[in-house]
Amino acid sequence: MASYVSKHRRNKHIKACIKVLLCLILLGGAAYAVWYFRIRKDEPKVEEAPTPSEVQTAKNDSDKQTATDVTPTTEPVNVENPKDIPQNEGTDPNKSAVITGVLTRADVSGDKAIIRVNIDQYLSGGSCNLTMTSGAKNYTDAVNIADAASTSTCQGFDIPVSKLGKGTWDISIQITSGDKEGTISGKVVI
Repeated sequence: MASYVSKHRRNKHIKACIKVLLCLILLGGAAYAVWYFRIRKDEPKVEEAPTPSEVQTAKNDSDKQTATDVTPTTEPVNVENPKDIPQNEGTDPNKSAVITGVLTRADVSGDKAIIRVNIDQYLSGGSCNLTMTSGAKNYTDAVNIADAASTSTCQGFDIPVSKLGKGTWDISIQITSGDKEGTISGKVVI
């Protein structure tokens, strides 16, 4: 009987130690998460431009000093409207009269054909009208445009393969937003 009681006490002691250890691990993890996110929150999001400085130069033939150039600075860009995000290269696609983009995914996964589109312009609304053809077969669907930070996307098409059938399908997505239109094309093999 004595060995049963001592085993029982030892098991209780081990369970208590495990509970304390788990609590310490959880507290440590919570402390790390708070520290990590606080540090990331305190980091500046946009680097500030250096302040202008005057450069003094001395003339060789006299002791007079004159101010030469003031280094130009660029003001940090406050972007309130996603359409105003500065472009790094090329022309601004938001100023184009035609909607452009690319088919980012057109394949079969499981029993669905998955079609995804990325639109080059920022569009706050509109529609994506899908037309798929394979021989004499046609399939149509429509979804809304979803806006992102500086681009947009169609909300996506998940089409049951049973509605399409096997074969190579031509994809045409007519995108309309306000007075702008565009077509994105591609193919998918089912």
